[in-house]
Amino acid sequence: MAFAVSSDFFKTRKLRFFEGLLSFYCGTGDLPTAMTFLNERLGSAPEGVAAGRIGRAIKEGQTFTQAISTYYPGLTPFESGLLQVGEQSGNLEVAFRSIVDEILLERKMKLDLVSRLSYPVIVLHLAGLVFTIVWSIFNTESSSLLGFFGYFGLLYGGGLIILFFYKMTLSSSLWRSIAIGLPLLGPLLIHRMRSRFLFTLGQLYSAGVPIDKSLEIVADTLEPGPVSEEVRQASRAATRGEALSLHIPPLLDDPLLRDAVVLGEKAGTLTEDLSRADHYYAEKADRAMHLAIQLIGWGLYCLAALVVVILVFWVWSRYLSLMP
Repeated sequence: MAFAVSSDFFKTRKLRFFEGLLSFYCGTGDLPTAMTFLNERLGSAPEGVAAGRIGRAIKEGQTFTQAISTYYPGLTPFESGLLQVGEQSGNLEVAFRSIVDEILLERKMKLDLVSRLSYPVIVLHLAGLVFTIVWSIFNTESSSLLGFFGYFGLLYGGGLIILFFYKMTLSSSLWRSIAIGLPLLGPLLIHRMRSRFLFTLGQLYSAGVPIDKSLEIVADTLEPGPVSEEVRQASRAATRGEALSLHIPPLLDDPLLRDAVVLGEKAGTLTEDLSRADHYYAEKADRAMHLAIQLIGWGLYCLAALVVVILVFWVWSRYLSLMP
């Protein structure tokens, strides 16, 4: 819980930074000036100090991505890639807006997770309290704390294992490869990566960035793992002059995605086709997330019901054993 609060705190600060940057950049059209205004708004906060340093670094000749990676640590690979895409395509406004939307989407997902799972979690805790009370009644020779710590130790231990797996999935390419193969988490991750792949590639291609360079940047927006490596292989193939439709990353391959690339290359409408496919996979990722949350909720209900059933049978067996 403390980790979640800390994570939300830093996400809020990041959101405030990029919302302010988006507002000032749209108003001034000049990045150093926007950074100066942002520095004045945020003051002595770490984000305000970073804004001032980034603005000075840009005036001294550094690129925006170089300056922000130096003075604003904590960006995810996708956020860094979006900024690189925005600078390469000359459309930083879209990059800033996309980062704001991504943070808001993550916050919405967390709120949805809490709102949907809070009741089954309460039910599971109530089942644990009933278990502890019954344990203390029928096991007078042992401490009631044994049943309490045993039940809630298993409950919170399982939760910590799931949280550990989730964090390792975000930071380790090996764990991400394992997660992609799971029946519930895998489709969610693949759809999100398809959406990010199509969005960033479409932005770069519409700005006239060569396809091989675009794919190299797209690989940077994806977390290190098998998918980003496949995108880099497609970039090397594009450098040799081969069509993208011949080297779509296997893990991202899908009939609709392939059709968007093939038809876009043939008709010269790759940007529009990639944008439509991006919206399609973003919606599929949202549906997969809602389904995952729903299934987790029902799983918690089933676990609570299992605890009650086991408790009833255990009490009944104890009652029968006490009969003459």
